[in-house]
Amino acid sequence: MGSITHINSYFIASSLHSELVVALDKKGIAQQVFVPVEKACHINKNEPAKLQFGKIYYSHCFNTLFRYLWPVKMYLIWKAFKKHFLAHPTKLIHAHTLIVNGLIAYFAHRKWNVPYIVSVRHTDMNIFMGNFYFFRIIGYRILKNSKAIIFLSPAYRETQLKAILGDLAYEKLKQKSYVLPNGINEFWINNRNKKKELTEQHTIIFVGSVVKRKNLKALINACEILKNEDFKIRLLVVGDGDQLSYFKSQTYKTEIIFYGFISKREQLRNIYKDADLLVLPSLLETFGLVYPEAMSQGLPVIYTRGQGFDGHYPDGHVGYAINPNDPRDIAEKIKVIFSDYLRFSTNAFNASLDFSWDKIVDKLLEVYSKH
Repeated sequence: MGSITHINSYFIASSLHSELVVALDKKGIAQQVFVPVEKACHINKNEPAKLQFGKIYYSHCFNTLFRYLWPVKMYLIWKAFKKHFLAHPTKLIHAHTLIVNGLIAYFAHRKWNVPYIVSVRHTDMNIFMGNFYFFRIIGYRILKNSKAIIFLSPAYRETQLKAILGDLAYEKLKQKSYVLPNGINEFWINNRNKKKELTEQHTIIFVGSVVKRKNLKALINACEILKNEDFKIRLLVVGDGDQLSYFKSQTYKTEIIFYGFISKREQLRNIYKDADLLVLPSLLETFGLVYPEAMSQGLPVIYTRGQGFDGHYPDGHVGYAINPNDPRDIAEKIKVIFSDYLRFSTNAFNASLDFSWDKIVDKLLEVYSKH
């Protein structure tokens, strides 16, 4: 396999991109990572300690002002990438977002006839293409000329892409599309924990930003429904956000413990040990690494229908998809899981291994090798 050029403007935003590069490096893949940044302080952010077969190239090629002048920003990134690619040519480009990174890969394809693969993310579907017809046209052209398309979840491909582009375009693009989620940090793989029998008190956990989009209110209402039906329910809330103070000021029949934001994995793992089930009734969400992280601790999961995690497994395997606007639906699915808890917990525990970087990278290399 030839060398790979990644175009990844999200590299500085999350360590998971660095983890992907490290996992590829362990497989002996030669790679260059082009990272356009708007601030000099972002240079070297999330850079892995050592790569044997590749290098990260940070390019401070635009500033905050041009961030809001999108055509100028893209011109500056393209100008910087041309210089980079001429100095470090490779046989394949992997653009890690559809619109910003994908457009640069499309330009490179037009100029040098280099093939490219594109990953489609939350911002591509729900912000750019979902809200602007202009970006819908650009996005389709990028997708049409790509060699392969990678979606983080079946929900992005099966629900959102079809809704945005229509059935005909969707059917054409589906033929060269793959579903490959992000992997989870090796901490969760190396510290998996299998659950035992449920105690009389059932503990539900919510992990995420306490903002309107994450819809904590619906989960609390579902817990109140269960409490009224004499279920012994406790709710753990991990996360911070602009609605946290409001929820903490209210009174509930359900026992609720608010932990605030937690950054240390070991501390979060200890909280998972006290929980039985992860429930996230988000109105809108990305793939969400929190699901497989919780599964690695033996927790079944409840997720929103048609959003991030939905579609990775059949309903009733590791958990259930729900209508986030219906607390009764959430409550009913919680009851079903608790009625057959060990099966759901064991399935979730075993399925968490599907999200190891080693497995994810093997599947990604299959895609690379075809192009």
